[in-house]
Amino acid sequence: MKPNGFELTSGVTTVVFGPNGSGKTTLLRELVRELDGVAYLPQQPYLFRGLAGTNLGLGLSHEECGLAGQYARRFGLADLLAQPAQVASGGERARLGLARTLARSDDIVMLDEPLAAVDFAERTAIAATIRHALRGRTGVIVTHEIEQVVALGDRLAIMIDSTVVQQGTVAEVMAHPASEAVARTVGVANVYEGEVVSAGASTVSVDASGVPLIGTGDVDVGAAVRVLIPAETVTLLEQDSSSAGGSARNRWRGTIQDMEPVGRLIDVVVDIGIPLRAIVTPGSVDELGLDFGTPVIAAVKAAAVRVVVQ
Repeated sequence: MKPNGFELTSGVTTVVFGPNGSGKTTLLRELVRELDGVAYLPQQPYLFRGLAGTNLGLGLSHEECGLAGQYARRFGLADLLAQPAQVASGGERARLGLARTLARSDDIVMLDEPLAAVDFAERTAIAATIRHALRGRTGVIVTHEIEQVVALGDRLAIMIDSTVVQQGTVAEVMAHPASEAVARTVGVANVYEGEVVSAGASTVSVDASGVPLIGTGDVDVGAAVRVLIPAETVTLLEQDSSSAGGSARNRWRGTIQDMEPVGRLIDVVVDIGIPLRAIVTPGSVDELGLDFGTPVIAAVKAAAVRVVVQ
């Protein structure tokens, strides 16, 4: 089944990503209609009259109700359950609907913007719960936020103008966009998996295949994470440059591995122990004398590096 070019992959979570109006919600609704045994969370979950706790258990078995209650308490809804559903805020409605949907025993789970109405401070914990609840099941999640792609997805489907134009693992699609349109839509070319080795008040350090990365994120030491580095935030310098990246916390020595025009700019791949993509101007290429094998320093400020829990 390939509606709009989408391939449903069993046993993993696929995130459908694209700009607003690209047809993501329509695709999800079509999948729900065509498949049996789907737990589906719409963008705006409907609540019936009565208590919020009664709404939580609608359509669920006794065992599922117990699990839904656990999720609800984990989402900070314990006090809401005894209150009329009508008093719930938009964020509480979203969390209540999510708890009920995740608790269902269906093999397929489809979520439409599950974190859009959730406060930013709560997103990391709720995203981790979603990942755990979907483990081993087939999941499809719609989002327009790149951080949610990395936090929630095993696979990524890019949707532009109601058509899925590229799909694959999250890292593959982000690192190797199939077209300039996909590259513009994704906006982040560097995604790495690693482990947090230290965490301070404002930054965290991650070991990614032996390469140290410093960024920002609400994560704990030892956590398995994904690290996002937008290609346009990477600065390339000569290896003997006295500035050596200025105040950038991330500075790596490497060599140019590949160069390719992307519109009026140049996509440069630097081998720093892992491939790092940078977007530079033709003027910078000439000024630095960049070519295959050229030694450089790649620098990125920690504030530009986003670290999210897998």
